[in-house]
Amino acid sequence: DIQLDDPPEPESPPRKPFIFRWPQLLGWPLQATADIAVFQVDHLVIHSSSKTLWQIDHLRGRIHCDQGTYTLSELESVAREGTLDGVLKVDLMNSRLTGELRAGLTENIAGVDRIALKFDLGGTDSRALTGQIESMLYAGQKAWFDGTAMVELVDDNLQVTNGSIRFPGHPDHLRVQGSLQLRANLPWQATVQVEGLDLTELAGVPLLLFGEVRGEGDLDEYRGIVDAENRVEGWLKSRLKGAFDGDLDGIALVGLAGEWLEGRVAGDLNIGWLDGFSLRGTAQGRDLDLTGLFPEYSGRVNLDLRAEMLQSGDDPMDMHFSGQLLESTLYGKALTGGADFRFQGDEVDIASLDLHGEGIDLTAVGKLSQRIDFTASAQRLSGLVAGLGGQMNVTGWIHRAGDERAGELKVRGQGLSYGDFSLAGLTVSAGKSAAIDRLILIAEGEGGKAWGRQVDSLSLAMEGRPEDHEGTFEFLTPAGRGRMKLSGGYRERRWSGNLTELRLLQTQFGDWALAKAVKLRIDSRSLQSAPLRLVSSLGETVEMDGVMTLAPLEGVSQLQWRGLRLSHADSWLGGWAASGTSSGDIQLYLRDGDLFDLGAEIKVDGGIARGEHQVEMVEGLANLNWNRQGLTGQAKADFGDMGVLTAQVHSSDPAHLALPSAGDLSVRLAGSSLSSLYPWVPVSLNAEGLLSGVVEGRWENETDIALEGKAEIAGGRLRWQEGDSSLAAELTQASAGWSWRGDRLSGHVVMALENHGRLQGEVQLPLPFRWPLVFATEGAVQGKLSGHLRERGLLTVLFPGSIGETSGLLDFDWTLGGRWAHPELGGVFSLSGASAYLPAAGVQLTDVGFKGRLAADRIFLDSFSLRSGSGRVEGSGEVQLSDWQPNEYQFQLGGKDFQLVNLPELQLTVNPELRLSGDRQQVKLRGSLAIPQALVAARNAPSPVASSPDLIMVDVESVPPPKTLPVTLDARVRILMGDHVLVKANGIDARLGGEVELQADTLDKISAKGKIQVVEGSYSSYGVGLKIERGNVFFAGGPVDQPSLDILALRKAGEVKAGVLVTGTPRHPVAKLYSEPLMPDTDILAYIVLGRPLGSDSGQSSLLMTAAGALLSKGESAVLQDRLKRRLGLDVLEVQAGSGDVASSMVTIGKYLSPKLYVSLGHALFTSTNEFRMRYNLKEHWDLESNVGVESGADLYYRIEFD
Repeated sequence: DIQLDDPPEPESPPRKPFIFRWPQLLGWPLQATADIAVFQVDHLVIHSSSKTLWQIDHLRGRIHCDQGTYTLSELESVAREGTLDGVLKVDLMNSRLTGELRAGLTENIAGVDRIALKFDLGGTDSRALTGQIESMLYAGQKAWFDGTAMVELVDDNLQVTNGSIRFPGHPDHLRVQGSLQLRANLPWQATVQVEGLDLTELAGVPLLLFGEVRGEGDLDEYRGIVDAENRVEGWLKSRLKGAFDGDLDGIALVGLAGEWLEGRVAGDLNIGWLDGFSLRGTAQGRDLDLTGLFPEYSGRVNLDLRAEMLQSGDDPMDMHFSGQLLESTLYGKALTGGADFRFQGDEVDIASLDLHGEGIDLTAVGKLSQRIDFTASAQRLSGLVAGLGGQMNVTGWIHRAGDERAGELKVRGQGLSYGDFSLAGLTVSAGKSAAIDRLILIAEGEGGKAWGRQVDSLSLAMEGRPEDHEGTFEFLTPAGRGRMKLSGGYRERRWSGNLTELRLLQTQFGDWALAKAVKLRIDSRSLQSAPLRLVSSLGETVEMDGVMTLAPLEGVSQLQWRGLRLSHADSWLGGWAASGTSSGDIQLYLRDGDLFDLGAEIKVDGGIARGEHQVEMVEGLANLNWNRQGLTGQAKADFGDMGVLTAQVHSSDPAHLALPSAGDLSVRLAGSSLSSLYPWVPVSLNAEGLLSGVVEGRWENETDIALEGKAEIAGGRLRWQEGDSSLAAELTQASAGWSWRGDRLSGHVVMALENHGRLQGEVQLPLPFRWPLVFATEGAVQGKLSGHLRERGLLTVLFPGSIGETSGLLDFDWTLGGRWAHPELGGVFSLSGASAYLPAAGVQLTDVGFKGRLAADRIFLDSFSLRSGSGRVEGSGEVQLSDWQPNEYQFQLGGKDFQLVNLPELQLTVNPELRLSGDRQQVKLRGSLAIPQALVAARNAPSPVASSPDLIMVDVESVPPPKTLPVTLDARVRILMGDHVLVKANGIDARLGGEVELQADTLDKISAKGKIQVVEGSYSSYGVGLKIERGNVFFAGGPVDQPSLDILALRKAGEVKAGVLVTGTPRHPVAKLYSEPLMPDTDILAYIVLGRPLGSDSGQSSLLMTAAGALLSKGESAVLQDRLKRRLGLDVLEVQAGSGDVASSMVTIGKYLSPKLYVSLGHALFTSTNEFRMRYNLKEHWDLESNVGVESGADLYYRIEFD
């Protein structure tokens, strides 16, 4: 303990400049060698009579002297301010000072808690000191910045040049130079230049500073200028210029002016520290853009601000702020308001606080010791908090006087949303009275969503004091409801309590509940929980247990489950349904904020299914261990006949909270029977054999991966079965392999079918191992594919009844090059010696073949041809590819006398001349189709009974709508009738001619324009023969199935022409009798049938009625029948099974002999059978009927009549 007496104030002699000189040693000190191994001083205090000047708790070191060189090493110093250690060396012989010092601060300064200093300074005759000083500042374990500077001391002038401060990972950002004169008042001058100084991490807000500060002065006064700019985007983008001057009592910033929020700012600031602390300042903002602060709030603000802060001695800080909005706008409307409030100790005095504008209102007034009332309303919360949507209204009051606290808060929100959460409505009510020392809070929400799932309602109720409270949280969703209840208290900076209730009900995972209450302890450094055990209504259990410290993060956590139903995962399986259970254990050990040990063991027993597709797992096991020695993991899944899948993973990386940087893995499949895959292959295909495969690889640095794999089928056999047709082939070879290294994926495949050919290929693709997997568009691609395939009945089996007697040989040899975005194809392909029979068309296709080639991004079909009958068609084409898809294409087809159909009822020969072209948006078809020969002959008579047009079918599967083309259609094709287009069907014998142009924009909207005419022809039916004098079918540009008919068929009898005129459309034809000269319809019909006028002989009636039904449409036939009935004096005259279809027609004539007795006679025209019928009315409701014919009998009827 060293005490220094305060000397009396001497008279101040004239100060002389300080001139540094190196000590000059002569004689034996330059020759001496000495060593003080250890020196130590403890509790050294140097003080005067009035105050402590210096205090060192511990000082220790070693001093070594060697011929004028003095070294202080092993330095250890501990003081109240911190610690100091390092080495200091003085070479007096060579005037040199070097050292390395490290200081640790007890209290950090702006986050800095350690400083390292290194220097190497020497002297000469003209310069006392010159050299470089290096420093490094640390914040925790992180280097904050380092600085270097060249210093030079000449006489009393200390110069600092080339000073710079560097931040790790960044170039020089701050440069310093200046001088200090070691004389009275220490005159100085300095310049600091900032170029891109990024203080974002330190400040917590975007700060990228540019600018310059220049100053000069001495101990008594100083002055200078400042020019600073923050070059960032957003509301902190700004610039400020001004001047400063000050002395030992304070500093003043005057004439400050700059730019902020696209507007102008100005002000002054005075800071003093004599007799306490004081700060006084004013600021003005003009034309400030509000969107810079609140993007949703458009407006311009002008305001004046004033601030004053005073503190003297131990008095509390007294702060007074006031401000006023001048002419300002919000959403184009006036924004007004002002504020005047003061903070003094615990007192808050709000004289006024008002803000009013479009969609926002805020008011507050009062003293905290009495009562502060406040209201707030925001109709656009997104303008205040980024990402928050909706509107909110808040009202309340607060009061505090000593230990007495009271207040009330009411909040109502609508349409609230933030991130993945939303609420249609929210109400919050909280309050505490001075008399009752308990806070009550109730919050309720409705109509919300969380992570994309609907939430019908939620509520939170809390009551109590910080040291003793309880709360209940409930929610209701369409997927279930839940309830959680907590009780506890906050004491000694720790919350302790119990989770007394936790229930999840009516969820997709069943009902779950907490088995017993769980004790919890939470503070700023740790989280402790007793075992938490959940039990479901199905007997499943999940248990969690652990103790965790938060600073640093370390502890042990365990999770285990038993009997957990796999069906809980159905909603994530894309239509698959899982069955079975799972059990598992996971242990997690954290140390020093990182993963130290991880262990897991999982067992699965079950399977998944979708329709006929089912995968049963006989056994599934997986375990994982990751500790300081590395990671090992194994998994096994036994799928029975579908094989056994095993996997292994290994990494030497010690456990940590990230994926291993490197490791090895392997996956193997063995014993997978192809026959067990039947649900995934067509029903007609039966596969036999065993599939096996392996994948092995290694990854490094998370993205650098190398994988290799192979698969093969042993004993393979394929059999196709369609109906009675079948085809079998031995799979003599089937193997594939692939490799994935870096950004290249390559593979090869070989497959050979006995007697059916061989296929082999290889490919290299630019696919980097990054998720999501995306091909590199500019990456190179390489590949080749070749094959020799022979058709031996496969098409017949695959398409039974549609194609038969197939044969042919397909050869191809393709290459692939270029880039993924622009592939270049090469090679050739051909089909030769092919033939097939098409039963539906009755034609035999022969000499079927084509030849083509691939070049760059195009596929050329150089030629193709096929023969049918005595004719042949030929053509060629071209397809342009883009992004691996057809982009543009064109084909030409031409031929002559090609037999398209060869059936007894239809024979058709065509001469096509067609051109097909298009792209991804449109298909265009142009050309003509000539029909030189055609024969249409009916084989079967139409059904005697047709369905009524108002028929409704019930209990039948709905017919899917017709498929539409994915592109637009533009078809224009001319149909030309040749000289030998004949129709022989249903009594018609005609030769057709004409031309029709078909136009189509869609497959279900085909229009036609042109005419088809009957060049010559006749109509004969049931003894009636008519010559077709005029036969035209007109297409006027409407739908192809709705042409206009104009057909006239006549019979000549002397000077009389009688016949039928057909008009209308094919769907709704209208047939009327026609004659020259004009005559009654009954006579026209008689001329058509008999060749003469109608007589009074009723025996002609059956023949005429049959003709009327056959020749006329339904309406015209009924009218004519009525006329015949009246003319012949009959009560009943009818033809059964009409509508023009008379194959089973029967003509019936009847007469009422008395009001109660009716007799009739029916004659079948084509079966020559008769039927006699008699009906007699016995009394009012009873009738007796008897008939004699092929079947004879009698019936008694009871008749019910309705008005």
